[in-house]
Order: sequence, then C-alpha cells, then structure tokens
Amino acid sequence: MPYTIGKDASCPASKPHAVKKVGGGVVPGGCHATPEKAQAHHAALMANVPDAKRGYSAQQREQASVVAGLVEQTAASKPPGELSLKERLALAKKGQARPDGSFPIRNLSDLTQHAMPSFGRASDKGSVKRWLFKRAKELGAGQDIIKRIAAFST
Repeated sequence: MPYTIGKDASCPASKPHAVKKVGGGVVPGGCHATPEKAQAHHAALMANVPDAKRGYSAQQREQASVVAGLVEQTAASKPPGELSLKERLALAKKGQARPDGSFPIRNLSDLTQHAMPSFGRASDKGSVKRWLFKRAKELGAGQDIIKRIAAFST
C-alpha cells in the first residue's frame, strides 16, 4: 500500500508530521516532530515493505532512499554533546562509547574535536586515556593523534 507524508489532526501538536497510508490513517508510530523524521520513516517503509513500492516510480523510490540516507548522515553528524543518554547508551552497545555512554566516539572527528579536548574533565583519566587509545586504533588514527593521546597526563 502506498504511503504519503503530511500533517494529520490525529497527531499531537508536538509531532504534527505524519506518515499515512493512502486512503487510510496514520501508520503506527507515524507521527514525527520534524518533516525529516517523517521522510526517513517513509523511506524506511519504501525500502522494507513490499506493498509500499506499489504506485511509486523507480525514481520516487530512489529519491526516498536518498532522503533516508541523508537523514541517517545528519543523525550521525550530531555533535556528541548533543546526544541523548539513550543515543549514548546505544553507541556503548555498539562499542562506540564507554559502557556508561560517556566519551562517545563514532569517527575520527568525534575523537579529535570532542573526546580529546574533553579529557581534562574526566574523573577516571587512566580509564578514559585507555579508551581514547582503543578507539584511535580502531578508527585508524595516525601517529600524530596517538602521540597527542600519549602525552595526556593521568
């Protein structure tokens, strides 16, 4: 069944952007705070629900896929300081943050622009320094970054 995106009176004011079935109501979990989140949900339906593709051209399906990818990239580029505890704990489960969600490091930018400058605020500097080394090596950081971490005093 094809889906559309639009505003719907059945959604709360805080989540006015809806993913709806054509000729039907809002899909479960279909109310979103931003149009981008609604577009990502729509794109996920297009990619994963066989009936969702019916009624759409190949170009429309490709556009939905591109939008989903852009939304995912935007979420991944959110600075670590803006991540919620839930997002931090999800990163911890993937090995991209410490078990308590602190010092999330998804990429070299997180490492060099956020985690390393935050080292001075760490309460357990030895543990955090080991964490920084581990993620730097996993991400293929150059020797210049490794040397900067090594210079941190614990």
